[in-house]
Amino acid sequence: MVIEDKLKYLRSDTERNTISNQLDDVENLLGKLDSKNMDLAERILYQMDKIDRILSQTYADTEIPVAYQTQLQYIYNRIRSHAQTIISAIGGVEQLKVKRERAGKKEDAWWWYLDNYVNNNFKKSVQKTFSIIGIIVLIAVAVVIIYEQFFAPPPEVKARIRHEQAADRLVESGDFDGALQEIQAALKIVPGSYELWIWQGVIQQKRGDQDAAQQAFLKGHDLVDKLENYYLTKAYYEFISGLTDAGLADAQMLVAINPQSPEGFLYIGQAYENLGETTKALDAYEKASVLAEKSDNAELIATIKVRMGMLMQTSPLKSPLN
Repeated sequence: MVIEDKLKYLRSDTERNTISNQLDDVENLLGKLDSKNMDLAERILYQMDKIDRILSQTYADTEIPVAYQTQLQYIYNRIRSHAQTIISAIGGVEQLKVKRERAGKKEDAWWWYLDNYVNNNFKKSVQKTFSIIGIIVLIAVAVVIIYEQFFAPPPEVKARIRHEQAADRLVESGDFDGALQEIQAALKIVPGSYELWIWQGVIQQKRGDQDAAQQAFLKGHDLVDKLENYYLTKAYYEFISGLTDAGLADAQMLVAINPQSPEGFLYIGQAYENLGETTKALDAYEKASVLAEKSDNAELIATIKVRMGMLMQTSPLKSPLN
């Protein structure tokens, strides 16, 4: 090997060691970095200057070796990920600006411009957040528009539902005068609803106006399609209004018309339960359960089973041996 070749080999080997050592030093400094060590943060920045200078001089006309590129990219990523920590350690954005101006650093030494990097990332984050919010809002608006156009009930149906819900709340609070006004408002929208006429009649009963109640019941009776539905609806509203005796009588009329009605026996059981007659209540619930299973009404079966279970827990029957 000629002398020139030997010198070239030695120079190349020395350069490799120097660059590798510089890169390792930066990695070690980054590993020790915290937001309060100004000297350490400055050393990282100046060390990056040194590495950049060595690489520029050594590989001015050739491509940087892959091994160095890989380690250098790793260091770049770590510096960017610790950008805010480095800025804080330097003393904040203003101090970083002062130090880079004194050092005469240009933007190609991007590690001296970490404040710009942080600001750009923040802007991108805000833009992304607003974009996501905008997409969510657009989807929500689209859903509302589609619902209103194709699935929402007509305005008169919405109004009727509001009046009925208001009446239910007023009945629960004992305000039957207010409930009557709501039902009458609903009847102006759908005067042909037998359910609302029956509901009005029950409320009139609670108010003590029997004549008005009977007139409403007759109106509902004339409008109903099946007599079974008349007594089913009447019993339901009587029970939720606390008219147990009237509800029992109508439930018995229901099963007289349709002995296979699970709802009828459910209401009879509920009436006897309210009256404290546990044996009769359980007997009615048992009949209701059998009929509900025959009709494959899962929801009704569940309701009956729950009522039976609660009744048996709260009012256990005495054993014949006791």
